[in-house]
Amino acid sequence: MTRPLLILLLAPAAALAAALSAGDFAWRADIEAPSGGGLARVPLPAEALMQARSAGLADLRVFDTRGEPLPFAMRRPGAAAAAPVAGPELPAHVLTRTRGPSGAGGRSIQVRVKGAQGESAWVQFGGGGTTAGEPLQSVLFDVRQEKRAVTALRLQAELPANTPVRLSAFTSTDLADWQPLPLRGSLFRFEGAPELDNRTLALASPQMLQGRYLRLDWETAGVRVDSAIVLAAGEVPRERVAAALPAPTPVNGGLEWQLPTTVPIAALSLASTKPGTLVPVQVLGRRDPALPWTPIARATVFRLGPAGAENTNPPLTLAGATPRWLRVEALRGLPLGELSAGVEFEPVEVVYLASGPSRLAIGRADAPPADVPLATFAAALPGGGPDALPLARLGRIEQRAGEAAAPSWLPRGVTPATAALWSVLLLGVLVLAVVAARLMRQLKAAAPPSGEG
Repeated sequence: MTRPLLILLLAPAAALAAALSAGDFAWRADIEAPSGGGLARVPLPAEALMQARSAGLADLRVFDTRGEPLPFAMRRPGAAAAAPVAGPELPAHVLTRTRGPSGAGGRSIQVRVKGAQGESAWVQFGGGGTTAGEPLQSVLFDVRQEKRAVTALRLQAELPANTPVRLSAFTSTDLADWQPLPLRGSLFRFEGAPELDNRTLALASPQMLQGRYLRLDWETAGVRVDSAIVLAAGEVPRERVAAALPAPTPVNGGLEWQLPTTVPIAALSLASTKPGTLVPVQVLGRRDPALPWTPIARATVFRLGPAGAENTNPPLTLAGATPRWLRVEALRGLPLGELSAGVEFEPVEVVYLASGPSRLAIGRADAPPADVPLATFAAALPGGGPDALPLARLGRIEQRAGEAAAPSWLPRGVTPATAALWSVLLLGVLVLAVVAARLMRQLKAAAPPSGEG
């Protein structure tokens, strides 16, 4: 009896420890590798993310044609760089040298900046040797309201011909303590060749200047700076991947969806199937049918305007919520009507060794993590980083049929697989109880009668 019991108890552990193949996962796709070999990247489609059984995509795998696992890493691409975005034109405040307040030794520079509220800021710091009120080769810009990362300044300036002009930049929050701001390049104006002119002053790296003043200094004669347009780093958000949800189940005046995935949801799109609709709704979620519903967000679903030019509500941001069940209810006692829904995920890319044809697989709840940190590939990445890697394409896709509907006698939300797992566990407990009872009887039978000896 002992050996069969050990086999029964150790069988699940042995199965989990065995190597998994692509056929063990719910979703598989052939990867068409780019030419040249080496590292490549392939975006995960929405269909793959919908089949993931791990919030961190621990059940993701890449196999070669022989079924051997390939090394891979996951990355979530950030916003793509775009052309710089120009801000408003800022006036240049010329700094002048003047005598300091009474009692102050030597000479000092007096800076006055008139802000939007009409306030003034003053600062004095040492200098000497020039007459009072003489303009300095220095100007000040108020960039306190700039909330973006600044990459350059496009100056409206007079420059001497055929003479490169180097400037120095400094920033301050109080017009008293100044920190240097590294720049790149020079300004120049070539007489007779305006196409070669450069009046854009580039920063060595993007800088956040919100809440600060910017000062420019130069030593070249014949320079006058009148104003500047701030150029900020432009970004194009990565497009999310979207998947439509199946038709909802009407329950107690609301609509409910059961999600197969545990991947965090970036946004939920709700759309009315009926024109001329406007209804405020509440979105609720839960991770288990035994738990109460928890409010996630509120929104207004609308579909207004003439056919062909309708105005509809945007997707509702869920900020990475991970419900397995969603419910939408109308507020203010209004009828909900028929809605369609879809989910959006933040994009995920797989960086892998593209040594030939391979397969991507995902969708197994008990699969342990198999990815490696992206830093593992650092030495093999091109100069442009992961974004410079060639893109692979997905070919033939296979998807295991969805789980069968639960029999009516099972509690709502309990799948046949879950019921089978509990049945095996209960069977194991019963076997252990039987073995324990037999051992107890054997020990009693072997015990000497009381009073012997």
